[in-house]
Amino acid sequence: MSSFRVSPYAPANETSYDLYVERLNLYGYQLGAFGHGVALVIAIVTMHALWILRDSQPKFAYILLTYVFVIFSLGTIGNAGNLKWAELAFVENREYPGGPNAYFIHQKSSLVVNQMCSSAYVVVTWMQDGFILYRFLVVFNFVWYVSIVPVLVFLFTIIMSCLFLAEVNGAGSEWFSSVTTNFALGYLAGSIATTLLLTTLIVGKLLYFRLQLRRALGPAFDITTSPYLTISAMLIESACLYSAFTLPYLILFSRNDPFQNIFLPIAGQGQVIAPLLIIMRVAQGRGFTENALKQAHSTIVSRSMVLRVSARPSSYENHTVHVPMDVMNSGADGTEPRTKGLQATSKVVDEYCELVKSGTDNSINVV
Repeated sequence: MSSFRVSPYAPANETSYDLYVERLNLYGYQLGAFGHGVALVIAIVTMHALWILRDSQPKFAYILLTYVFVIFSLGTIGNAGNLKWAELAFVENREYPGGPNAYFIHQKSSLVVNQMCSSAYVVVTWMQDGFILYRFLVVFNFVWYVSIVPVLVFLFTIIMSCLFLAEVNGAGSEWFSSVTTNFALGYLAGSIATTLLLTTLIVGKLLYFRLQLRRALGPAFDITTSPYLTISAMLIESACLYSAFTLPYLILFSRNDPFQNIFLPIAGQGQVIAPLLIIMRVAQGRGFTENALKQAHSTIVSRSMVLRVSARPSSYENHTVHVPMDVMNSGADGTEPRTKGLQATSKVVDEYCELVKSGTDNSINVV
């Protein structure tokens, strides 16, 4: 049987296109390894910060420590699977008919190492999307009705990913079969849709908070005192890093463009890095939390109340307003939004000023 080579020292019976795809695979694995190194550094910093935090918030710290350990471990399994696959294709089976590219197409689904790699990254997707969904609920103060659509899309992603795993890990299946490709597209599209939807809503909400604080505080507004409202914070909180890598991969995968192999390994690590960055900021006291939300609301409401009172006649200064403690402290026990007490106090001040304006007694007791 005659053979051909595209250059004197090139592998036999491989076309220029085959060599092009193999180069892209190698570049992708290197980028994936680089992304895993970044994830390792962030995981160490995050776990150190959480370890310190466990003294003051043990339950919170241990839950996040477990999450960080699990998602980083899964990312490590995925990266190790990619490296082992590269070893199998380019070292141990280099003489496979058609070369490593043909080995990749025909043998990837049947190898346990690749089944393990695919399963690890799918579970990472669940954890990443679930965590971003939780962060979305935190930013929106756990208002349940705004989460209906994101939750439905998230469930769709889980269903499609399970079908994808069942198909790609089945006997005799191939990675690029039409059925596998359709399930993969549905799974990736669902994950991207979840992330992009939540990204848009989270950034929009944070920008709204930023505008409200700027209006309430005026010249006193300092973005450095609100670290969760900086542009970089918004990008991190919305996990846009994952979308930046996965969206190009989804587009290229749907077009069957071999350049997809550049983005796949780094997209898998991006799913690990995105939530780790958020948790690192939270552990360091720079992330958007429920307490930050309450403080932002309190600042906006209380500052607006002060501005309204200060704008009234100076003759009001000697008048006394007695506001019951149960009104001012409404929500302090965590059973309802903390801003309710401030809003109620503001309402009392408004009613009092109207009474003074109409000539009523200079002192009022609210019971």
